[in-house]
This record gives sequence, structure tokens and C-alpha cells, in this order.
Amino acid sequence: MKKVKVILLSILFAMFCNVSFAQEANDVINQFFKTYEGKGYEAGVDYLLSTNKKMQSDSMQTANIKNLFKASVSEAGNYSGNELIKKEEVSASLIKYTYLLKYENDPINVILILYKAKDKWSAYNINCYKYINEEARNQPRSMPNMLRQSLRR
Repeated sequence: MKKVKVILLSILFAMFCNVSFAQEANDVINQFFKTYEGKGYEAGVDYLLSTNKKMQSDSMQTANIKNLFKASVSEAGNYSGNELIKKEEVSASLIKYTYLLKYENDPINVILILYKAKDKWSAYNINCYKYINEEARNQPRSMPNMLRQSLRR
């Protein structure tokens, strides 16, 4: 009986440790925004890249991601927070987050895709753009002038 109790306690302890120390996708997101708010977009991007050794070692990809952020936030004004627009759990190992970064002059969209191959979440894809520009691209194009004039008649 004593042996059974020891085994059960060991199993419970192992399960507790597994749950307590398992990294969650939200931990990566929270650390990104904590770094972003405290040290700026470059430090935030550096943190995300540090979670993925392949992305971190690709200097061209690193420069492209930082340039996306720089182009988006350069004239946006002061940062005042973020809002989760959508969280899409594609699978247990792939989650897509879409955030609105609230800046004084422009809303900025950030899309973060996190992937967990085994037990650690890492940034798989990072995208950033001015929200209004992307929305304008998705709007139907205006009618050509000739068609508009023929409809007026």
C-alpha cells in the first residue's frame, strides 16, 4: 500500500511539473509585447526571432521583418497599446494571432504565427502593416470612367 502511494504521488508530482513548466503560446506573445512596450519594436522583434533559431540566423529575413515594422510605425506617432483582433488555433501546434497596435496617427496590424514542434513555442511567421493600407487593397476597385458615365445617362 505504501508503495502504491509513493507511485501515485510521484505521478502527480511529475504531472504538476509538466504543467507548471510547459511554455504556453501566450507566454511568447506576452513577452513580445512587454519587450515591445519597454524597449521598442526592434527589441520586440529580436525577442520573437530569438524563439526561432532558423529565423534568427537568416540576416536577410531579420532585416526584412525589421524594415516592415520600421516602415509601418515610423510616422504612426506614439504607441498606446494593443488589441487582440483574432486568435485562430489552426491546430494544437499552430496558432495565428492578429493584433491591432494602437498608435496616435495610424492603426498597425501585426500577424504572428506561432508553431510548437515539440514542447516549445516559436515564432514561425511575423507580418506587420498599416491597417488602413491593407483594408484599402481589399476594397473593390472603382468603376472605370466610361462605365460610370454610361450608368449616369
